Amino acid sequence: MNMYADCLEMTRSDHQHKQAHLSAEEILELAERGRRCPRYEEYIDHITECAVCRETYKQLLRAELTVRAARKRVWTPTLRIWVPVAAAAMLVLFFGVWILRSNSSQSLALRQVNGVWYEGAMRLPDWAFAAAAQFERPPTPTTRDVQDTAPPAVRLIRPNPANAALDSLTPEFQWERATDAVRYRAWLEHADDTLKINLKVDGVRAMLPEGAQLKAGEEYRLVVEALSADELAGEGLRAVYEFRTLTPEQQERLLWARANRSQAPRACAVIFYQLGFYADVLETLNTLPNEPLVQQWRAAAQEQIRLR
Repeated sequence: MNMYADCLEMTRSDHQHKQAHLSAEEILELAERGRRCPRYEEYIDHITECAVCRETYKQLLRAELTVRAARKRVWTPTLRIWVPVAAAAMLVLFFGVWILRSNSSQSLALRQVNGVWYEGAMRLPDWAFAAAAQFERPPTPTTRDVQDTAPPAVRLIRPNPANAALDSLTPEFQWERATDAVRYRAWLEHADDTLKINLKVDGVRAMLPEGAQLKAGEEYRLVVEALSADELAGEGLRAVYEFRTLTPEQQERLLWARANRSQAPRACAVIFYQLGFYADVLETLNTLPNEPLVQQWRAAAQEQIRLR
C-alpha cells in the first residue's frame, strides 16, 4: 500500500510541476476503459517509456481486474474469499484516487520530489522543512494566568512590542507621546543587571550610542521614563519591555522567512513563532484559509502576546 501510494503521489506531484507524467485522471481513465479510451495509443506510448506512470498504471490495472473478477464470482461458493479481496481492491483504488485528487491545502502544501522537500513551489532548506512539518503540531496553549494591568505609561511603537525578539543588534526605538510628558529618558539593561546602556533620546525616539551594538543571543530590558515639567530624573512614570537578540543563525532564518512567507506560509509561520516574532506569525497566518490548524496557531501566538 505504501509503495502504491508513493507511486501515485510522485505521479501527481511531477505532473503538476513538470508536466512530465500522465495526470491522475488520465491513468485512471486508461485503467478503467482500456482500448475504449480515446487517447489510448498516446497514453500507452507514454507508459512504455515512463517507469513511474507504468508502475502506477500496473497497480491500478491489477486492482481493477481484481474487482471485475470478484463481480463474476459473487454468486459462487467462493464468495467469502472474493468479497474481501474485492473490498481491499476498492480500498486501494479509493486511496489512490484520494491521493491524486485531494485538493486540501495541507496535503498540497508539503511534498517531496526526488528527495527534496517543497511547500508549494518553494524548495525548503532542511531546517525550514522541519518547521513546516511542525505545523501539524501546534503548541499546547498555556494555562498561566496574567492579571489585568493598567496600560504602560509609555506605549512602544517600534520595535513591535508583540514580538519577543529584536531583528537587529542596533535597534532604534519609538514610542507614543505620554500625557503631560515634556521629555524622556531611555536605557537598556542586560537581563542579569550586569550592563546598562543609556540611549540617545530625540523626542519620542531613541537609539544606541554611536558605534555601539547589542550582543547576539542575549536578553535585554528596555526602560523608558516619561518626565513632566516639574519632575526630575527617576521621578517619572516608567514602562519596561523585554526583548532578546538573535544569534547569526537565527537572524539568517528570520530573513529567509520574511522573504518567503508568501511562498511558504506554513514553514514561515512556525519559524516566526520559534524566534518569538508573534506579530509576524499572525500576519502570515492571515494569508491562509481559516482551517483548524491555522486557528490553533493563531491562538498560540495571541496567547504569547498576551503573556508579554
